[in-house]
Amino acid sequence: MNENSYLNPTNIQEESNSAISKLEKDNEAIRIAESSLNTFFNDNEIQSEAFASLRQQMSDYMAVLQAMRTANNSDIADFNILKSSVGDEVLIGGQILEQKTIAKRQQQEDELNAENFAGKSINAFWEWERVYYSCKAAQYWNMAETDRQLYLLWQEKENKYDEIEGTTNGLFTSSAAMRAAAKAGMTSIAGAFQNGVYVPDVNATWRTELADCYVNRIVVVNEDGTITANWKEVEKILAKPEEEITEEEYKALALVYMNMAPEELSRFLGLCMDRTKDVDIPWYSEMAGMGANLVNEDYSEWTINQGKVDRLLEQISKTSNETLGMLQVVNSKVNEQMYDMLKEQRNVIIQRMTLLKVAEEIGTFRGEYQAELPTISIVMGEDQGLTMTFCEYRNIGSAVSPTISNLGESTVNISKTKNGDTIDRSALENAKLTFVGYFGGVSVAEETLSFVTEETTGEIISYSSEQLAAYIAQKAGKEVLGKAVGYIPLIGDIAGFGVDMAISQAEAEENCQFITGQFNGMESALIYSNFDCSVNFVQCDMADDSKITIYAQTGENTADIIARVNEKLGIEITEDEVVTSPNDVDSLIEQLEKENPDNEDRYEEAINNK
Repeated sequence: MNENSYLNPTNIQEESNSAISKLEKDNEAIRIAESSLNTFFNDNEIQSEAFASLRQQMSDYMAVLQAMRTANNSDIADFNILKSSVGDEVLIGGQILEQKTIAKRQQQEDELNAENFAGKSINAFWEWERVYYSCKAAQYWNMAETDRQLYLLWQEKENKYDEIEGTTNGLFTSSAAMRAAAKAGMTSIAGAFQNGVYVPDVNATWRTELADCYVNRIVVVNEDGTITANWKEVEKILAKPEEEITEEEYKALALVYMNMAPEELSRFLGLCMDRTKDVDIPWYSEMAGMGANLVNEDYSEWTINQGKVDRLLEQISKTSNETLGMLQVVNSKVNEQMYDMLKEQRNVIIQRMTLLKVAEEIGTFRGEYQAELPTISIVMGEDQGLTMTFCEYRNIGSAVSPTISNLGESTVNISKTKNGDTIDRSALENAKLTFVGYFGGVSVAEETLSFVTEETTGEIISYSSEQLAAYIAQKAGKEVLGKAVGYIPLIGDIAGFGVDMAISQAEAEENCQFITGQFNGMESALIYSNFDCSVNFVQCDMADDSKITIYAQTGENTADIIARVNEKLGIEITEDEVVTSPNDVDSLIEQLEKENPDNEDRYEEAINNK
């Protein structure tokens, strides 16, 4: 604050409302223009060289119009922040600073007078004189305290002004650069005609400046090269309706999401949700549940905005494919450092794509009553897996005395991205842990597994690999186990014992269903491994889901391997089929091997590029 500082909240709010109204009218006009351009741009009935040139011009105009609308939306958000920040008190810098000075000076004078009268009281000869001087000292001390309180009051007004100034200091800056780039774009478009034909300058500065405006608005590059989010701007963008967020903004959001620190992911994820309800549990319901180990707390609920997440995934997928393209042309032996960097970069991208997909599938999240964001925590473990913790209605506490809570803690673990040969090894480890958790009492050996139950009075029953392979083939309806034969027996031992020793038919059917599900998961992992895909294993500990799921993407050599398999076996499987329907691909190959045993060798040759 200085002597020329002045703040009138009423005037600012009136001016802000007026500016917002004008900007909204401008946006409506821009939307009409965009709609007309889109209708014209997407008219496939018009085909000509001139129209192709016109399409490019319309595309450039569209980019400029979206930038103008984005700048307007940014200013509207800033005006709303300004309105809510200015308070309700007129603050005049000259008056506040003057009154502060007067109060401070008066406090010092009153303290000096108080000290003088206190000294006279000590040296007074007569009792009445001592009492008089003491009263005068006390009076001046009280006056000094009043002056101090008055000084603090004026100081508080100064602090309030400085706080408002600090809060609003960065407003309207990002839109200024964007408007300048859009204006330069309009000038460039108008001057890009040659002999009546639009010839765009694809290297024009305005294009780069406009792209930089979107990125610089929400990305902060630190001194060490790491990237963090400008959360004020991220919040402003994600607070807009899905259709109001431009493609360039989604690109910038995707960039910051892919590069932010793991501990920031939960905040970003929360901003991709819409608050759906605030639930105030009646006090008597809360009290009634306590005696029955039922915890019902007040809570709020948020739902993933699927439109926003899908648009983000679209941009992240493009980046993933671009990174894959670069990875495929870099020679790992010639430029090992670049190759490793691109590999790691794509692994991170795929893991974060999986995180968004998992969150989208969960759909609904809870948190504290009327909190700003849902209760979500995302941390990275030593194994570079991401663990997301969130709230849902479920059992908590010990198995002996469980408590049902409407804010019970659930977790989802997303593994580090696995590639090629590492996939089926990871699937094996996951299957071992899953079977141990499902059946209990399992000890793992190299060639056999042993299973102890009460029914056998402690007797250990073991099966050989061959016996187990035959058993699982019979139970799961699989005669050709392929590469998985070496893995399935470690599971099949429990499969055989768990089903054969079951007390009831229902339990036997449940166990068989579980085993078959695990076997299908191993099949999927084997196909992903053979075709050099990139996957994340997602393990859930949720109220209605505790299984392990595989999320897959094509890998560095997937396209080449598919081409070789198609050529060797005379089939036409696609990348999409390998990623989304691995069990169908496995069944197809199994059928071909049944029809002609030579196809097994052909398949192995194609997979191993022999």
